[in-house]
Amino acid sequence: MLRWHTDRAPPLLQCTITEEEAGGRLTRVAANRFAVLGSKSQAENALKRSALLVNGEVVEKARRVKAGDELTLQPPAVAAPDSKRLESRARFVEHLRSQGLRVLYEDDAAAVVFKPAGIHTKAGSNPKFAALEDALTAELSPPLDSDDALPLPMAVHRLDVPVAGVCLVAKTRGAAMSLSKQFETRGVQKVYHALLVGEPDAPSMEITSPVDGLPAHSSLEVLSVTEHAQWGHLTWARMMPHTGRTHQLRVHAASIGCPMVGDDLYWDLAAEARRTRAAAHPEERPLPPIRKGGGLFLQSCGVTFTHPDESKGTVQVAVAEAPKFAALLARARGSVDYLSVD
Repeated sequence: MLRWHTDRAPPLLQCTITEEEAGGRLTRVAANRFAVLGSKSQAENALKRSALLVNGEVVEKARRVKAGDELTLQPPAVAAPDSKRLESRARFVEHLRSQGLRVLYEDDAAAVVFKPAGIHTKAGSNPKFAALEDALTAELSPPLDSDDALPLPMAVHRLDVPVAGVCLVAKTRGAAMSLSKQFETRGVQKVYHALLVGEPDAPSMEITSPVDGLPAHSSLEVLSVTEHAQWGHLTWARMMPHTGRTHQLRVHAASIGCPMVGDDLYWDLAAEARRTRAAAHPEERPLPPIRKGGGLFLQSCGVTFTHPDESKGTVQVAVAEAPKFAALLARARGSVDYLSVD
């Protein structure tokens, strides 16, 4: 874990505002241009520390940038954890390893790791609990090019707390910028598997209902449908998000009346979708009560991206689902077989 911590301050970062960025708020533009910031709030914190400057001067956070403005950022040095914190972090890493944490792909610029369910992706999301990023220094080696190295490994997309699976990580500033841009331009392909309660209307669907009032697009492909004694049917599905809205796949599954097993957050939305659909489909059965225990049956199973060093081409990583998926399908088949016996 200590391999990533050095006493040397990270190098100063600089960029020039383009015509396309002119007029944007400083905090938003800086968060986009400096991957090490990653968010508007982190850009605001940098302004408060006088670490983020415009044309060499400290400015207010409401400042709008102009074409030709020079932004500079001095990233903070990351202090090594003390012995007590180091012991605590080591226990956390061992726990995550027992839950499936592992490196699926790694080179000097980027990595793909398996995130267990039950933890946040980004460090600091909940001050009371450690996150996946807090464990990455124990799993990943620092880049050889120290001038381009990020202070710490950075997850470049988030998985919800109850979602396990593949997560893309940047180790250098160049990789963080490249991968973030690919996410913005929808150049990263993400594949999820889910178990849905009920059966979709078609074997493949393009779902485009808005999420939080914003345009959203997901693809759904039915892999198999199993009869279920209480739920009617249990659908094993492959889902791909083409936009990046919060809880997008969960909302889209619920919007067609087929919520993910264990999704208590959007079960009522799915129940309402079924009631609405029942007007045109009298055979539609009401959504049964949510299943308690077992967690959310949604997993990130694959990611495909262009390597930050384009000469290395495309990187594709895939993993199998957690055993609980097959176990639930087997129980569903067993229950139906039992009830069908005279």
